[in-house]
Amino acid sequence: MLKNFFKTAFRQFFKNRGYTTIHLVGLTLGIATSLVILLLVQYEWTFDKHWDEGEKIFRVSSKFSGVFESVNRGVPGPVPKAIKADLPQFSHVVPLYTTSGMVSREPGAEDRFIKEDLALVSVAFFKVFSNWEWIAGDGKCLEEPHRIILSEEAASRYFVEDKLADLIGQRIYYDDTLSLIIGGILKKPKHNTDFVFDGYISYPTIEASWLRDEINLTNWGSTTSASLVYVKTAPGVDRSAAQAALDRLEEARNQEDPEQDWRTDFVLQPIEEIHFDTEYGLFNSVENPVDKSTILGIGLIGVFLLFMACFNFINLETAKASLRSKEIGVRKALGSSRSALIIQFLAEAFLLAVIAAVLAIPTIQVIFPLLGDYLPSRFTIEWMAPQTLLALLCIVLLVTLFSGLYPASVITSANVADSFKSQGGGSRSGKGALWMRRGLIGTQFFITQLLLIGTLVIWKQTDFALNKDMGFSTDAIVHFPLPWLGSSNEKEQFARQIMQFPGITEVSRYNSLPARNGWNTSILEYEKDGQRHDLNVHRKYADTAYLTLFDLELLAGRPYRERDSTSEMVINETLAKIMGFSVPQDAIGSRIYNDDEFYPVVGVVRDFHVMNLHEPIPPLAMTYRTTGSIGVRIAASKWQDVDEFLAFASPKWNDIWPNQEFKYHFIDEVIARLYESEVRAAKLLTGGSLIAIIISFLGLLGLVTFLAFRRTKEIGIRKILGASMPHIVAILSWDFLKWICVAILPASVVGFVVMRRWLQDFAYTFDFSVLHIILAAFLSISVALFAVVTRGIRASSVDPVQSLRVE
Repeated sequence: MLKNFFKTAFRQFFKNRGYTTIHLVGLTLGIATSLVILLLVQYEWTFDKHWDEGEKIFRVSSKFSGVFESVNRGVPGPVPKAIKADLPQFSHVVPLYTTSGMVSREPGAEDRFIKEDLALVSVAFFKVFSNWEWIAGDGKCLEEPHRIILSEEAASRYFVEDKLADLIGQRIYYDDTLSLIIGGILKKPKHNTDFVFDGYISYPTIEASWLRDEINLTNWGSTTSASLVYVKTAPGVDRSAAQAALDRLEEARNQEDPEQDWRTDFVLQPIEEIHFDTEYGLFNSVENPVDKSTILGIGLIGVFLLFMACFNFINLETAKASLRSKEIGVRKALGSSRSALIIQFLAEAFLLAVIAAVLAIPTIQVIFPLLGDYLPSRFTIEWMAPQTLLALLCIVLLVTLFSGLYPASVITSANVADSFKSQGGGSRSGKGALWMRRGLIGTQFFITQLLLIGTLVIWKQTDFALNKDMGFSTDAIVHFPLPWLGSSNEKEQFARQIMQFPGITEVSRYNSLPARNGWNTSILEYEKDGQRHDLNVHRKYADTAYLTLFDLELLAGRPYRERDSTSEMVINETLAKIMGFSVPQDAIGSRIYNDDEFYPVVGVVRDFHVMNLHEPIPPLAMTYRTTGSIGVRIAASKWQDVDEFLAFASPKWNDIWPNQEFKYHFIDEVIARLYESEVRAAKLLTGGSLIAIIISFLGLLGLVTFLAFRRTKEIGIRKILGASMPHIVAILSWDFLKWICVAILPASVVGFVVMRRWLQDFAYTFDFSVLHIILAAFLSISVALFAVVTRGIRASSVDPVQSLRVE
């Protein structure tokens, strides 16, 4: 019996090859897209969900209020010790300090590993996060200084020819000077986690080495994002009780310095939520966190596209009901039950879904490499993995039931007499099926319109951000982030040598580019109305060529000079206005204080963006200091020789830092990286919109083709009576277009509201208006018109004599 079901199904597929092709293309695109998105959502949703008693594990982060408001995932150095000593509400306290640097098997060895991501952790780390598997050793070695536990990947890189289990007791060196004994090798984790460090150094190593000068464990007034602490609550202690204990610790610390102008609050963050925490972030060295709303949005897009493909199947199958009415009547007359007929139609839907699923696999394999820039770097699809096979099976079953059940019930609902009365040109599927088709077409274009609006607005805002005048020059500038371990003399030597290249017009040393994602701030004081006021000010340190290199415009005064004594400051317009100077010239000669030090203001520079356009321009102060990076401007006439310049600079770099990677960036590329998430979202939405348009177009094309065939005689009679081709096309088009327009209208309203809310996250936006919604609607209607009109023209061009012969 099952064999007959499938045999009949294949006969139907070959009999209606055109409609079968439309079904397969739509379902293949829908299944491929939804499978990738479903696996991506599952990948992101499972991060750090596997730890034993994970509901008791939290990260303690800092929240600042008062003279400046901000957050930091890190805590002051003494916090872990204070929690462990004073708060019994926590059974385990895990300090964790992130760092990166060179790792080698011998001091000064040439085969160094330049930028390894490491963490200093206490022995409690592997007690709280206990689900690790070991190749050799265990976490107890972290009780002693100068011990390190390596990941399987890192150990394989450092010791290519050695058996990993035999590495216990061997030494490696961090930054050439810190000797570390290998005490354990971790297996590659089977579960998704953000703890992906190359090695874990024992926390006692800080006090037993030069690291104690780098890592301050006693200063309550300094907070760095590298210094983190994780805690596990004691039995019977819930989150609210644990937070209350932290609040008491905060109050005690804040009362010790009542004159302090800001307050630090400690916040408990569940380990399961940190992967999605875009406000506090993860670690300094891993990928950025994922916005939970973005993941949910991507998941919805996948569901929508799959359902749109199913809508095409439902529409065409219910529209073709009259063509199979006699077949259904004969089957019923010969004793077939309605349930058997429904199973027959479900078998057809299941076969189509299976074939589409098989075709989706090579489709994904072709497009997956193209998505590499828009997907997490560690995300892969393992085709034989249980979650992949289960996801594919669930999608196939969902498609089968969703797309096959309703058409089957409609087509098999007529009684035997009505089935034999139905002619090829009539339909017995009822008004309910007609309204269903209209609703499904409307839903398809509702979704398409939403995706088009989102795509258009995100691309416009991204283009606006990338092309907006940032207030500084980006033309013909090459940025060199110098090795942080390099000495000042080495950096000065590199600067002198690259200046020898003909065409170099400016060279500057500085701590940061004019705009970046990070920031460096200080609490400074300024005088206003005879009183001093505190203010959190963004700081930049650079030599005297910085303003010239980036064409920063001075509105008043002069640049700061190179000085050995009290430094001078150049401030921006925003800071001058906060200090009470509406005219920039009036700010010249005023003073800014940092504790007992004062800085005379010698210049006011025009405001420029120091971060991306999400943030308004903050108060900024610039001071003389030659620090870690170098920027070079090449004359415009020589810019075509930039490759020649880089070939000139590379050996100079290698002579000074032979074991460091030669790094450089063009400034426009640096600015583009400020908006990586927006570009990624825009490209993903573009792909989703394109697939939605294709699916909608195919479905509408197939439906118009079929309905035009049903109205062949009507079209022939109208032509004989004098109807023109445009008139006939208009008749065929109107019934579709009016419902498409009805669907686009609410989609436009929803899209407008949603994207206005999205744009509120930016301090500076393009001029978003109703015209952009109209443009998206025009694109949607154009797709529908193209499908309807092309088929309408073809149907109306048939000879009336041939039309009237159709039975």
